[in-house]
Formats: sequence, C-alpha cells, structure tokens
Amino acid sequence: MEIFPPSEAILQPMKHKQKTLFGPGPSNCYPRVLEAVSQQTYGIMIPDMKRVLADIQEGLRYVFQTKNVLTYAVGGSGMSGMEAAFVNMVEPGDKVLILANGQWGQRAEDVTERCRGVAVTLKHEPGVPFTFDEIEKGLKEHRPHLLFVAQGESSTGVAQPVENIGQLCHKYDCLAIVDTVASLGGIPFFMDKWEVDIVYSATQKVLSCPAGVAPISFSERARTKIANRKTKIPSFYFDVNLSAKHWGLNGPHIYHHTPPINTLFGLRETLTIIAQEGLQASWKKHRENAQLLWKGLEDMGLEVFIKDPDYRLPTITPIKVPEDLSDPYRVNAFVNTNLDIEIAGGLPPLVGKVWRIGLMGYNSTPVNVEKALNAMKMGLQHIGYTPKIKAEL
Repeated sequence: MEIFPPSEAILQPMKHKQKTLFGPGPSNCYPRVLEAVSQQTYGIMIPDMKRVLADIQEGLRYVFQTKNVLTYAVGGSGMSGMEAAFVNMVEPGDKVLILANGQWGQRAEDVTERCRGVAVTLKHEPGVPFTFDEIEKGLKEHRPHLLFVAQGESSTGVAQPVENIGQLCHKYDCLAIVDTVASLGGIPFFMDKWEVDIVYSATQKVLSCPAGVAPISFSERARTKIANRKTKIPSFYFDVNLSAKHWGLNGPHIYHHTPPINTLFGLRETLTIIAQEGLQASWKKHRENAQLLWKGLEDMGLEVFIKDPDYRLPTITPIKVPEDLSDPYRVNAFVNTNLDIEIAGGLPPLVGKVWRIGLMGYNSTPVNVEKALNAMKMGLQHIGYTPKIKAEL
C-alpha cells in the first residue's frame, strides 16, 4: 500500500518565538509552571498522581474560597467549564435567566438551548453592569431554575458585582452560576460567603498556566439538584458524578478518562504560587497595575471603554478606538510583528471598536504596564496617528 509523504513543513522542528502576551488570555506562564509542565508525565491511577489531584482540590478550594467537596478541574479550556456547569445543571425545560452584557452571556444562551433548556436573556449594552434591582426584577418575573452571570466579562472589560447574587437567587428558589474565567485571582471572589452554587474558571488567564483545564466547584444545593434530575446527564465526559469518582471525591478513584496530566502539574504549581503570594495580595496587585495602565492610557489621550473605574475589570482593559482612526488593527499587527507583543482586538459586537490589553497573573507588573503603554505608543506612531492628549482637548 502506497503511503503519501509528510509535508516539508512538518519535517522541520517547531520554531518558537518568545512573545509577551498582553491580550485577554492566555497570559505568559510563571517559569515555575513551565518547569512543572515539562516534567515526565504520570499515569492517572498511580498514587503520585492521586496526590497531585488531592493537592489541586485543596488549592482550588482556597482560590474559590469554598469548602465544597465537589471541587475539581475539567479537562478543556474555560468553555469546557461552562459546558460542564450547564450539562449537569440544566434539564430539558429548565428556565435559565442569563445576564448578558457581552460575549459570554451570548454563549450561555447558546449552551442553555443545546441542553434543551429555556434561555431568558436580560440584555444590556456591552459593558453596562446589571443592578441588584434589575436582577431581582428578572427573578421575580421569570422564576428561573438557574441564573448565569459572568463576574469578569473579558469581551467588554466590565466587572459585574456578584456579592449578593447567591442570596438573591435563593430567595426565589433559583441557583446561581458564576463565570470567573477572566476574574479568578484578579478580583475578590468568595463562593461560600456569597452563596454561589456553581463556579468555573480557566487556567490560562490570571492563573498563568497553559490552557487545558477548567477549575469548577458545585455547592450542596447544586449537588441536590443534580441528584434529583429526572433525565440522564447528556454528556459522559462532563458528567459530574463520574468526574467525582475519577477525582476520588466520593471514595476510591475510579478511572473515567485520561486528563491533560501535565497541565494539571502546571495547575498544581500555580495554585502554590498564588497561595504563597496570598489572594489579597494578588487582588491588590492587579488593581494597582490596572490603575497605572488606565492613567497611562488616559495621559496618551486614549479612552478606557468602561467609564466608571468601579466597574472596570482589572485583568483586561478594552480601549476605545478613536472615531477618526481607520483600520485600528494595524496597531496590533505592528506590535506583534515588530515587538513580539500581543495586543488583542475586540469580539462581537465590538470588533473594530476596541483594543484589549490584559495584565494577568505573571504579567501583572509595573514593568509590563510600561511595556504595554510603549507598545501602544509605537503602534500608533507607526500608523501615523497622534491621539489628542488632555492638554489639547
């Protein structure tokens, strides 16, 4: 039998350029994390790996601020965390109230419908947070089984207050799902104190670990709803009951699948880094460096997309593209090609309307603030655009 030959490209070893990632994720990894993921792999059922899984559970309970037993990591990106939350919690006909002020609310609507649930979406303009009264009105009117909200909306840079979400949902016999993919470790989050029922995140943003696993936690209320399902969970891979056995949460470890083991090594190490730094120090660092970035952008004559600093996400900052600037992504192309720096564009509906700078985890330093600002200056100079600085306005 004739075998067709490999391409010339694949015969050559991979050429890897070092990049500084100032986009909305992934962020650059901690050197200790890179060292951890480069170690020789383990088998999933050996005692050494079981200790890694147990350590990860304890680390995730710390960063989520929860004592939930059902706390682990799903194999996959942050999107797999969303899917795992919804396929376990949503049964056909269940009503889900979705707070949508950016891309991730729209995704939640799609996933709800794929689970044969009924999506009821409260929509705001991109980046406009929801008030407590608006949320309560939606709960009163629609009486949903579940409510979805993103604490950090990476597409718009808004930080949605979620401190009272859980208590408010429970008042109306509803469970709260919170997306912390872009916020966990960057701003305060207290799962138990705030009575959040399901939370998920991702490794590639503030955790500064390669993408590939999604931390997740379910409250006792959530576990009760799962136990009382009338229909089978429609995913074998994301089935929380099987995952719990896989992680040894309900007794001995029972094989389910082979997860991305070396990424779990990285997650284990980055959780140690965060624990050694302390959550409060991490939150403070992200806030202070974001404030330096915001001031620097404003001094350049650029405008942060979220006007009110109280609702700005410190981890990801969208910047308004000036109205008189055409083809803004020439800036992105220049800094990537010439400076080996990533600065991102916008997601729908903000394509062409914003740039996005992320300073997360390992990348959240004053030195990187200056590096990001200088990259923006050089990119704008390259395309011949001079922002109108404050003195000129």
